[in-house]
Amino acid sequence: MKNMSSEETTPMVKNTNNPIMNLKQKRDIKREEVRGVINAKLNSAEPNYVAIYICATIIILSFSLCIVYIISYYVDTYAAREVINNRKVSISEKWINYSSPDEVSINCTNIDPCRGIPCIDVREDFNKEMHECKYKDWMDYFNISLVILLVIGTLQCCCGKNNKVSTTS
Repeated sequence: MKNMSSEETTPMVKNTNNPIMNLKQKRDIKREEVRGVINAKLNSAEPNYVAIYICATIIILSFSLCIVYIISYYVDTYAAREVINNRKVSISEKWINYSSPDEVSINCTNIDPCRGIPCIDVREDFNKEMHECKYKDWMDYFNISLVILLVIGTLQCCCGKNNKVSTTS
């Protein structure tokens, strides 16, 4: 059996260009360069304006989309309410017309109903709310929510905590 010494485990030719070792050294050099650039950016006192502009753009776009959605909701809801207001209904009860100066009573019965009266007239003239004339939307809740948000926003702007630091000498 041969004598195994430390000479046998080392390569015979030294100082050869090993491509794997060269790639590892290049990788390590690049890593150090990238670390240096990242540390320089992290340690610099300048704020990152690109990130600030991106965040500001996202906030402005979100706010704009909310406004567009609110306007779209109002337009669509009022268009649907206009269709309901123009809907013709039949009345088979004796009602009083409160919009006339002498509050004339109309005589509508089951035998002789009054037909073709628009819902808007039923609502305004007779102060009645028929099932066929009810709005099937969430406009009232939507308005209340918007008013609450506007009041909270106004209170925050007017009475919110002031973060300015005052210097007194």
